[in-house]
Amino acid sequence: MKLWVDVQLPNGSVVPAGTIEDIGGRGRGRGGGRAGTVSFSYAPNYLVSPSAYPLAPSLPLTPGTFSPSGSRAMLSGLADSQPDLWGRRLIDASRRRRAQRAGAVPSRASEVEILAAVPDATRQGALRYRLIEDADAGHVAAAPLSRTPTLMELDTLIAAAQAFEHGEEISDDTADLLAAGTSAGGARPKTNVLREDGSIALAKLPRDADFGDAMAWEATALHLSRDAGITVPTFELIRVGDRSVLVLDRFDRTQETSGAGQRIGYLSADSLLDKSPGELRTYVAHRNFVYGLRENAALDTRSNTGVERDFRLRLG
Repeated sequence: MKLWVDVQLPNGSVVPAGTIEDIGGRGRGRGGGRAGTVSFSYAPNYLVSPSAYPLAPSLPLTPGTFSPSGSRAMLSGLADSQPDLWGRRLIDASRRRRAQRAGAVPSRASEVEILAAVPDATRQGALRYRLIEDADAGHVAAAPLSRTPTLMELDTLIAAAQAFEHGEEISDDTADLLAAGTSAGGARPKTNVLREDGSIALAKLPRDADFGDAMAWEATALHLSRDAGITVPTFELIRVGDRSVLVLDRFDRTQETSGAGQRIGYLSADSLLDKSPGELRTYVAHRNFVYGLRENAALDTRSNTGVERDFRLRLG
């Protein structure tokens, strides 16, 4: 599979930044990563655009082909618009259901296919994707935002996530509700939800394996961080029966009074450090992260101070 990689710029325009494809063992690109993963190249017009910016420090604005470094399966920067464990489980389950209906053997999704499976309306960050062979058809997985669940459906979402985690069969309608959570990172069940005003938020759901009320404790940690002067997203804790759901503003969207808001490009610590999976997250890595912010991010002094204070508090 091969996709156009579009980037939504701060002015709201969407421009082609390059292409990404599965290379299927056809060699290594400039990242020196393992063969059989992906390959990325910037579009010539993007390289000469005054509005262009590198999608990651490991992807400088130069011609040529890039592949993931070390044992990474996806390039830094682009990996931030992929799901983590929870979203991948949902995508795998969806592929299995489709294969079973067709009487076929389900195949393992490639990294580019996983990119293409994430709903465009709720995808993390400012990157969007189009099929090379059908670029005029719009962005992949472009389901309308109206299909995103609302806060009124939290009890249904909790029950659906619980059933899915237990390996129970769920209906297509329920699977569609959970699919709104495929863009978010992490292993915890979560989904995007629409607030009453139409703005989009992230709902982190409880799970049976939690020790106590994990979402209430996470809300407590956010309260303490905010009191310590660290910037945290706007959040609320919603009780659903005897369980809690933590609902947070999306940090990668502007908070409009209605609608999904403007997409905001971001780079995770994982993409900034460009480390292979399994490498130890040590104090040195945290220090390198702060240095990387200073060198690569357009942050003001207060933002840098907040990040460093956060690390000091976490590390004691």
